[in-house]
Parts: sequence; C-alpha cells; structure tokens
Amino acid sequence: MRRLALLLPLLLLGCEEPIPEPVPPPPAPTEPPSESELLAARPYNLTVPSTYADTAEWPLLVALHGYGGSASDVSTYFNLDVLPEREGVLLVLPEGLKDRLGNRAWHPNRSRYPDWDRSWLTAVIHDVKAKYRIDPRRVFVFGFSQGAHMAHRMACDDSEDVAAIVSVAGQVTKNAEFCSPPTPVSVLQIHGTDDEAIGYEGDLNDPPSAAVPSAHETVAVWARNDVCTGALTRASARLDLSKQVSGFETDIDAYEGCPAGIDVQLWSMQGVTHRCEPTPGFVNRAWLFLSGHPKP
Repeated sequence: MRRLALLLPLLLLGCEEPIPEPVPPPPAPTEPPSESELLAARPYNLTVPSTYADTAEWPLLVALHGYGGSASDVSTYFNLDVLPEREGVLLVLPEGLKDRLGNRAWHPNRSRYPDWDRSWLTAVIHDVKAKYRIDPRRVFVFGFSQGAHMAHRMACDDSEDVAAIVSVAGQVTKNAEFCSPPTPVSVLQIHGTDDEAIGYEGDLNDPPSAAVPSAHETVAVWARNDVCTGALTRASARLDLSKQVSGFETDIDAYEGCPAGIDVQLWSMQGVTHRCEPTPGFVNRAWLFLSGHPKP
C-alpha cells in the first residue's frame, strides 16, 4: 500500500503535463523560386541545328508530351525531331515531374503549385534566349494531350514570349480571370471527334461538367482573347492528318476578323481517337501554321 501511495502522486503529476501541440506544416509558397533556382532544379533537353550561327535570329519550338509520356515520346510520335535540321529551329523537349503514381505530368491548373511548371517553362525559354540568338517573334509551343493543356497555359500566362501554339487534344480554361493574355497569340487546336480521353464535345463524365470546354469552346476562348470579330468559318479544303481514317478526314475552321497576323483555327479530325496516329504530313502542317504566325 505504501508503494502505491508513493506512485499515485507521480502518476497524477504525469497526467497534468500538457500534451504538445502538433507542429503545423509550413505554408505553401505563393511565389515561385527564381529562374536560376528553377533551372538548377530541373534540366531540359535542347536540340540545336548543325547549321546554327549567331549571325541570324532563329525560331524556338517547345514541345510538351502527354501525361505519362516523355520528351522522346512526343518528338518521335509526331516526327518533331526532323524539324531542327530541316527547318532550322531550336527544339526544346522538357519533361514533366513524376506524380505519386510515377507518371510524368504537367500542372496547367494554377491550383497545382508549387510545381511551378509554367514558371519553369518560361525560365527555359529565357535561358535558351540568353544562350542562343533566338528571334523573339518566333517562339512557339506544341503540346499533346496534357501537354496541350500546358501549351494553352503558356499562351495564357506568357503571351509576351509565346507567339503561337499548336494544341493536339488540349483544353483551355473558360474562366477569363485565368486566361486574359495582354498580347494576342495565334492558336491552332487539332482534335479528333472520337477522342475517348479528352472529349471533343467537352467533359466525358456523366453528367458532364460545364467547366470542361469542348474543342469549339476552346477556340472560342482564343477568339475572345485575340478580339476576333468574325464567325468561325469552314474552309472548303480538307487535310489528311491521321492514318486511322483513309483519305482527307480533317475539317478546317478558322475565325474571321482577327487582328492582322493573328489566327485562331480548329482542325477537326473526323472519326479519329485520342492517339491520332499522325500521318507523315502532320508535322509539316503543324510547323507551317507555327512558322507562319510570328508575333505581328
């Protein structure tokens, strides 16, 4: 009994000790690191034409892979690797960071910081400009799938650098608060009408979310941003962009009344799915659009 009597005050004292409060995590940063810090943390792939010389200004193309893909995937699949030597363009092939599933991904939604993808890609463009003689009027972005979402984000947030984009099965936010670039950007949206991953008509869920834009709504955003005053008009010609469908399967629609030197177009690949199996002529058409739309 005496031993129990001695222990009881100690136990009571122990119960009176305050339980330490858990240490809260530090707040998420609201500003990205500096460009030098971003570049030091994430390298990028660059191909320079063998004919490069600093006696002239050269175009720059940034190509963004889809979710789970890689730099080599997008370059090989769309035959972009022919462009540096054939067209005299410096080609940047960045890679997204791996997500929790181990897949390389982009973060085009602003709420997904602090991955800072947009800031890093802008830093990459500035880094190439600092090291090579790049024509500031001819900086272009090509993207496929999630990489195309990211291409739209670059056009929204970095219109001072980006002259034109080609989006293959991408989408842009319809919210003007998040996409109102101060300078116009030419945009080509290429989309398969049977896309089972990024819906041509918008959200594929049932019921669909009105926040997810269709291909037509995506180009309508850019017609609004670029102050195109005319209607979306169908061209009489068609293109052969996909090996999935025999013949000329792609309709060409373009907005009228855009500012001089600016174009907003939608190329609809009829009957084509997400992985569009591009024809050899696909890269030629995509580059023809980009190279034909330097900043005015």
